Amino acid sequence: MNIVTIKKIAFGCMILLMPVLVGATFIEKLYGTSFATGNIYHSPFFIALWAVLAISAITYIISISKRRTLIMFHLSLATILLGAFTSFITSERGEIILPKEPIPASMFTTPEGKTEKLPFRLELIKTDTCYTKKSGQISDYTVEIAISHKNRETETAVASLNKPVRLKGYSLCIKAIQEKHVALSVAHDPWGVGISYMGYLMTFVSWILLFFDKRSGFNTMFAKKQHRITYKSIIIIAGIAILAISRIVAFSESDAQPILRTPILALHVSTIIVAYSLIGCAAINSMIALCTKNDEKRTSQALFGRILLYPATMLLTTGIFIGAVWANISWGRYWGWDPKEVWALVTLLACSITFHTHSLPLISKPRNFHIFCIVLFFTMLFTYFGVNHLLSGLHSYA
Repeated sequence: MNIVTIKKIAFGCMILLMPVLVGATFIEKLYGTSFATGNIYHSPFFIALWAVLAISAITYIISISKRRTLIMFHLSLATILLGAFTSFITSERGEIILPKEPIPASMFTTPEGKTEKLPFRLELIKTDTCYTKKSGQISDYTVEIAISHKNRETETAVASLNKPVRLKGYSLCIKAIQEKHVALSVAHDPWGVGISYMGYLMTFVSWILLFFDKRSGFNTMFAKKQHRITYKSIIIIAGIAILAISRIVAFSESDAQPILRTPILALHVSTIIVAYSLIGCAAINSMIALCTKNDEKRTSQALFGRILLYPATMLLTTGIFIGAVWANISWGRYWGWDPKEVWALVTLLACSITFHTHSLPLISKPRNFHIFCIVLFFTMLFTYFGVNHLLSGLHSYA
């Protein structure tokens, strides 16, 4: 198989993924989460599509480039996919019900309706509600449980909304507190989380190395237009904006649901807001460019648009990773194909297309690039607003 064929396979899979993901979110709305999960997200076709994308992309990038930073970046993405696949085939998930009467429980129900057994027994001791001292608002819910091991040793542990009980590789998160019972989500993912987190770290390091790589695409563009200082200014301003918005979001969330009052969630939201703002700026730039008949000016504005999309993509990637870490802490899983997660991934895939102008010459033409930026902007708008109103999921409050 020659390199041209491999390239077509890689980019064909990446482009095909976007309508598949978009369609899956609407299918979930119409037929339910279980139907979408079983028939799309966990289907052999969907898994094979990601696998072919990863293998062909790595093969292609190694064949055409000798730059270690670029190869490392693509390997990091493949590592994340490997972590996701590992979670899919090795993890256990489900729900266990603890009655408020002192009755031990060790069996939990999986999403498929199967019953599995924990290597220990749980017994509910009590539930409690925490309040803030200043306003008297609810700040957290806690569940105290007794844990009995096979050697008859017992211990107690307390779970709160953003602090699950972790024991023997299992994560027990509060799912619901009812009048007669407490529901805890059960997650056991001994390998997938670690591999995925390693991929996140590799991606972050790759971004940093690419920033200092003089041969990278964005540094090459700045060298042509002498905008290197501008790019660094964007990064600095974006960093300051993240810190500032984090404080604002953290403060403004004092009236939000208790599970949302955490610094890591504030950082997740603010990072993505800055990324979306840069995408918006790129779209405005493109709208202005399409209104001019000066080809030279339109080309210059296309260059500036690409400059904006580099930090936008980096921040969007970082924001998604931070959100995954928070979800693993609060919900016991780092990715669940929730519509908001899926549309954020679609937006990220769309952003990545703009960096492959050599492989996708159609997008290298200034007019086509500007049109694509506007489409990307509306994709981002639907991710931020449309999902909340037209679709459902765990992010309905966002």
